[in-house]
Amino acid sequence: MASPRVGCFLMCLATVLAAPEGQCDASEEQCSLLQTHRVASRWTANSSRPRVGVAKNFVIKNSCQKPIIVRKGPGDSMDNCPNAECPQDRFIAPGGTKEYPGFAPQHENIVLSWGDYQNFCQNAIFCTSLETNADWSMNFAHQRAFSMNVGVGFFKGGPSGQIPSNCPRSDPDYKGDSFFSTAGQMDTCEWDVGQACPDSAFLVATSEQALKDKGPFYCISPDRNLAVISELMDNPTQDECKKGAPAPAKTVPPGPDGTPPLCAPRTDVAQIMPLIPAVDLWDVKTEKQLTQKDFTDPIPQKGGGAKEYQHAVNKGCKNQPPTQRVEWADASKTQLRQKAGPLGFRMVPEGSKEKYVDHGITFEGDDANYYAINVPEGSKEKYVDHGITFEGDDANYYAINDEKVFFAGVVGIQCPVADFDTVVFEACPAA
Repeated sequence: MASPRVGCFLMCLATVLAAPEGQCDASEEQCSLLQTHRVASRWTANSSRPRVGVAKNFVIKNSCQKPIIVRKGPGDSMDNCPNAECPQDRFIAPGGTKEYPGFAPQHENIVLSWGDYQNFCQNAIFCTSLETNADWSMNFAHQRAFSMNVGVGFFKGGPSGQIPSNCPRSDPDYKGDSFFSTAGQMDTCEWDVGQACPDSAFLVATSEQALKDKGPFYCISPDRNLAVISELMDNPTQDECKKGAPAPAKTVPPGPDGTPPLCAPRTDVAQIMPLIPAVDLWDVKTEKQLTQKDFTDPIPQKGGGAKEYQHAVNKGCKNQPPTQRVEWADASKTQLRQKAGPLGFRMVPEGSKEKYVDHGITFEGDDANYYAINVPEGSKEKYVDHGITFEGDDANYYAINDEKVFFAGVVGIQCPVADFDTVVFEACPAA
């Protein structure tokens, strides 16, 4: 008879190979390590895109005050801690580095965890993932949770060299005074997790010692489906999450009663808690140990959509503009309509006075349909000029006119391949 861990791995493998990406139901960290990339950065994706990248020096640097673990490094096929016991050569002490010369990515996830956590990563809930692609377009993935502050940069002259003044590149659709560039700098995602995690998400620790030490903490999205709630939409309540799509939208794929719902409880977290070894979790605010029921049957406050969680992700990732795909079509908020416009992904909220980064750094969701970047005239808010991370995903979603509408905008941390020789992935990036 297969052990619980082996059985879960086999189930995960079958699930990943058979199911659409983003729908891994198995309770095993290998799910996140086997899944492939879903969508490329839009402004470079085409039929001639390389399958294998140009070889570069890849460096993982630990600037944290705690050890970190390389759970999956460049060239690794799966988690380096298969029995929840990580080899000592996978640890990086504070101030230390690991170098991987001649790394040529296809699509690979580079995965880190805190040194005090050797258990299941579970789709990067308890680990931090950087996705790399053959054209050296990269992004962070914070759909499910965030914890570790991270940064990535392109360097010329080795890891102690300089970041080119044109890198990372701006998304050409992000234009206007509301955007700022991070060219010449690392792209980073940074939070004070205890303060940044909204009450509608789960703020947890993985040990009693972490509670005493005031960290590391993890902020977990309340929505297993990872549906990206558009900026002009109300965050769905627990009851609203269970309903089918309002007209003219449709729930995709349709179920017998119009479901699956837009958002759903974090049963994936509950699934790994009783495994061997167990994943024990504590509520940071109450200091009480959590049970599976806290995730399968959450209180109403933590049973709705993930809009507030997604805001926290975007804010931490250089003030990445929030995704906007749909809005209410009527004052009574009973019908949806597409937020149509030129090619684009993310929206600067109306009346905003902030600056936003001009590209995506991390994923809050995913797909290849594009909607408007709406920068209101006179807005003084500043956003980064490209996508850095995914803050959600599209395991279940609504569609209007057969186009998905509750998923994230495009992301892409990019630099011309000839302009750098080294990529540095840094934990707790230095100021």
